[in-house]
Amino acid sequence: MPCLYPRLIAVALASGMAAAHAAGNVEISTPTLAVPLAPGASVAIPIHFHNIDTQPSDVDEVDFSIYDHGSTLWPVTVSGPSGCGPISSNGYSFPMVSLPAGGTLDCILTVTRPAGSVDDAAMDVWTSVDFNISSLRIGLGRLADIALSNELVSYSTDPDGTAHGVFRVIARNVGSTPVGEFDAATCGGPAFDNAIEGGCAPTTSQCARGMVPYAAQGAHLPALAPGEQTSCLISVRSTTQVPQFGVLSLDQEPDWNVWLIDTTTGGDVYDPYEANNQTALVAPGPAGSVAASAPTLSPFALALLGAGLLLTAAWASRSRRRTR
Repeated sequence: MPCLYPRLIAVALASGMAAAHAAGNVEISTPTLAVPLAPGASVAIPIHFHNIDTQPSDVDEVDFSIYDHGSTLWPVTVSGPSGCGPISSNGYSFPMVSLPAGGTLDCILTVTRPAGSVDDAAMDVWTSVDFNISSLRIGLGRLADIALSNELVSYSTDPDGTAHGVFRVIARNVGSTPVGEFDAATCGGPAFDNAIEGGCAPTTSQCARGMVPYAAQGAHLPALAPGEQTSCLISVRSTTQVPQFGVLSLDQEPDWNVWLIDTTTGGDVYDPYEANNQTALVAPGPAGSVAASAPTLSPFALALLGAGLLLTAAWASRSRRRTR
């Protein structure tokens, strides 16, 4: 992973790199988070700022950072109407005018990919007001798109409530870039068993949550050319009968995003399509259907429930005082 500034890491953890997210009273958006870009070429990326508040905006600076996965800096320039730039002497921010209530500003960030680059890049753009973060993460380069899914093969429960599930894990290369071997794994959940007929190769991923890294669970999957698909089986056992056994993901660490190997160039290729980068292993309900999640209550119902609990507690306390 490239060396990132500490404040950029804070941005990633706080925001999840959403396509449009408000900081204080300014929302940032862009038409797409996936921008194909060949070596030596440039691309103009529109960034839209919108003050969604009823007061003038507090944002006075926009920060950005762009590195390929080999830590090579890609040149960036900014253009647009008054209020967009120029880029500051630090090379990774530009001033922005305060926006009136409901006001908007459209700036253009032009990115140039170095001619000899073999790695994709991720560009972060963010603003911050009193620790409220608004951010984007845009993938640039050849880009990859691996889609994960699964099918429930069998499911049973023991008399003591232990649940057993066998799932077929499916990975499809729905992009245009061939990728090398990769993992679909999880850093938590119940016990996985790959040693079954047709079982997946064990994952080689490590989880970095906490101070000491530990082994992930899941599947190590083969290289895939565009349009290719692979599948294998995983057996999962849980002592608590819950609807979901776990979530297999191409990205085990939140907000670190997905980097794969481009088998054509040998470089690192970025997969910006988060929606299909994970798949939940879901157990069936009592009648064989997918188990439903717990019902949610409206705020009004929650308020009534809370008031009822408070009244009950008060009545119980008063009753105890009377019996003393």
